[in-house]
Amino acid sequence: TGQTGPAVPVEARYQLITEVADLHAFLAIARKQGFVAVDTETTSLNAAAADLVGVAMALAPGHACYVPLRHGVAQNLAVSGQTGLDFEGVQDATPVKQIPFDDAIALLRDVFEDPAILKIGHNLKYDSHVLLRSANGGVKLHPVDDTMCLSYVLDTGVVNRHSMDYLADHWLDYQTIKYEDVCGKGAKQVSFATIAPAAALDYAAEDADITLRLWQILKPRLAGSGVASVYERLERPLIPVLAHMESRGIIVEQSILARMSNDFASRMANYQSEIHTLAGEEFNIASPKQMGTILFEKMKLSKKPKKTKSGQFSTSEEILLKLRDSHPIIVEILNFRSVKKLLSTYVDALPELVNSTTQRIHTTFNQSVAATGRLSSVNPNLQNIPIRTKKGMKVREAFI
Repeated sequence: TGQTGPAVPVEARYQLITEVADLHAFLAIARKQGFVAVDTETTSLNAAAADLVGVAMALAPGHACYVPLRHGVAQNLAVSGQTGLDFEGVQDATPVKQIPFDDAIALLRDVFEDPAILKIGHNLKYDSHVLLRSANGGVKLHPVDDTMCLSYVLDTGVVNRHSMDYLADHWLDYQTIKYEDVCGKGAKQVSFATIAPAAALDYAAEDADITLRLWQILKPRLAGSGVASVYERLERPLIPVLAHMESRGIIVEQSILARMSNDFASRMANYQSEIHTLAGEEFNIASPKQMGTILFEKMKLSKKPKKTKSGQFSTSEEILLKLRDSHPIIVEILNFRSVKKLLSTYVDALPELVNSTTQRIHTTFNQSVAATGRLSSVNPNLQNIPIRTKKGMKVREAFI
C-alpha cells in the first residue's frame, strides 16, 4: 500500500433504515453538518438499464446507513441488466419492510438537491445518472465531490487504478466486501433486488463509509497539489453534465443500419467469391491458419513469411498491407476484413445497444481512465466510429 489513512474501526455503526422517522433523523444530521456520502444500489452496472434498489449514506467514519427501496422483487423479474423492470404491482411471497418508494425519494430529494449540502461519492456520475431516471422528474444530485475524480486528478500515474476497492486497499489497508460475496457468482448470481435488506446492509453501507474515509484523505491534498483548478473547474463540474448526456442518449436510425447490414453482407459474399476464385479453391477466410497456407505455401506470395509464436503463418493486417501489390487476392482479403469488421463492430452491434424504453443508445463516458485527461467511452465506444473510408463514413450517417 501507499500512504495510509486511519484504520477502519472493527465495529462500524451501520443502520438499516426502514422507518420514515429514522430517515428523517439521519438526514437531519446531514443538513446540520452540510455533507453526506452517498452510494446507490441498483440492478445493473449499466446506468441506463439500472433500476434503483436502495441508497446508502454515511455521515462520519463508521456511521453509515442503508435505505432499502425496492427489495423483494420476484427474482425472475429482477435479472441484472434488464431494462425497465415493472416494480409496481409485483407480488412477492415474503413482503420486505421498507419505506414506500415515493415517500423515501421525496425525503432524499430534499437533501440530494439542497445546494447547501455537499454530496460525496465514488463515480457519482453513475449514481447521478440512475437518480435522474429513478422517479418522476428525476433527482438531481448536486453539489458533489467525487473521490474517483479526486484520485484521478491527484494521482494519475501514481496509483494503478481509481476504483473504490483499489483505493480502500491503497489508502486504508482495507479489503472491502465484494458484490459476489453478497449476490453470488456466475450462473448462480442473483439480482441485488432479491437480497434481503439485512443481508445487503454491510455491503451497501460500507461503500458509503469507505467513500467518506477516502474523501477525508484525498480532499485535503487538493489545496497543495497544483491541480486544484483542474478538479474544481473541469472534472467536478463535468460530473452532472456527463450524467445528463448519458441519460439523454443518442438517436440512431436503425433503418439505415438495417440497409447497411444487407449491403455489407452482400459485399462480403462477393469478396469471398472473388477470393476463392483467385485462390483456386474454397477455404475459411476467417481462419488465419488456412489463409496462411493458401497465401504462403500454395501461392508463395512471400519469400520469408513471418510466423506467429505458435508457428503458423502471420496474416495480420500489417503483413497483408506490405503484400498489397503482390497479388489481387490481398486487396480482396483486406476489403473482406474491412467490411466484416464494420458489420460486426458497428452495423449489427449498434442496434443491439438501443435501449428498448428510450429507443436511444446510452454510452458510458469514462472520466477517469485516459492518463491524458481526455474522455473515453464504452458500450459502445462512440468516439471511434470510422471516418477514414467511405464505407466507414456510412456508419456515421445512422447517428442523428
